[in-house]
Amino acid sequence: MKKPNFLVAGVAKCGTTSLFYYLEQHPEICIPKKETFFFIADRYKNPSTHERGRRDPSRIISDPSEYDSIYEKCIEKSIGEISTCYAYYYKEAIPRIKEKLGDPRIIIIIRQPVERLISGYKHFLRMNREHLSLQEALNEEKKREADRWDFMAI
Repeated sequence: MKKPNFLVAGVAKCGTTSLFYYLEQHPEICIPKKETFFFIADRYKNPSTHERGRRDPSRIISDPSEYDSIYEKCIEKSIGEISTCYAYYYKEAIPRIKEKLGDPRIIIIIRQPVERLISGYKHFLRMNREHLSLQEALNEEKKREADRWDFMAI
């Protein structure tokens, strides 16, 4: 069975999508799907009731056989997965990653925190998923987390 031998556990709005496009161009790297959310899929079984706080459930892979099947076509030497959620939910993700993949290589991509915050805020403004000022949104973080908003929408 083929499985990832490296993970990119980036932080959202830090360049993970660009890195995905760069790496997938390499002839010895296979990354068949960006952001499977597989290792934290349980978190999405009871999503937020607020529309702006939910992630599209069709993007989340929770079935182990479905996760395995996306890597079957890989013939390359290096097989990877890139997900922004694993850095955020590392306490849940790490034990599951170790159980399923053993000890894969991990690449962590981060960004200056204030720039990342502003980029994330602007992302949700563009998507019409944020209607509060930046300060108001920051004041709502604890409530949004308690209401099970997706980590990108908190």
